[in-house]
Amino acid sequence: MKQFHKILFLASVAFLAGNAISCTSNFDDINTNTTKLDAPDKSSMANAFAAAQYYSVAAGWQIYQSLFADLQGQYFANVAQNFPSDRNVMVGNWLNLAWNGFYGTAIPPLLVTLENSKPGAPNENAAIYAVASIWKVYMYLPRTDYWGPMPYSQVGNGKNSVEYDSQEFIYKDFLKTLASSVAALGAFRTTKVFGNHDQIYAGD
Repeated sequence: MKQFHKILFLASVAFLAGNAISCTSNFDDINTNTTKLDAPDKSSMANAFAAAQYYSVAAGWQIYQSLFADLQGQYFANVAQNFPSDRNVMVGNWLNLAWNGFYGTAIPPLLVTLENSKPGAPNENAAIYAVASIWKVYMYLPRTDYWGPMPYSQVGNGKNSVEYDSQEFIYKDFLKTLASSVAALGAFRTTKVFGNHDQIYAGD
């Protein structure tokens, strides 16, 4: 019995000592990831925008454009029996690949650019925000025509579920976004916003 009390006492002392030395006032410093980029600078946002440009065209492009829209619009024909989209069949697995490619690879770098250049952001930049907003419209336009209602205004909100916006809402927001972005770019007529990071116009 004495042995048990001695072990219990030593375990309690060890537990209390461990708790005493594990507490720190530097909790935030210790738990801050020093390898993570806190607020991207202009160059980092330009890289993110280049990735958004690339992935918005590359993300499932063959699947959602060539295997569906182009076949159904009869830009292409197919004689392979294992390609049912040539007969206006919506192949669910192919649609999922296109959807996941868009939201998984194209949208995240765009959100980095928009979130860090918007008014009041750490690196607020009206020109970058305007160009990225126009590109957002370019990215979503064929997708909402293709899928109809889709996550749009709440994408990137950090929640477990994201509401779908109606196609009408998305189109109306396109018009507002384009009007405000074009107006904002009026002050930057001679500026190459992203320079060589712009994969299409090289900043022009």
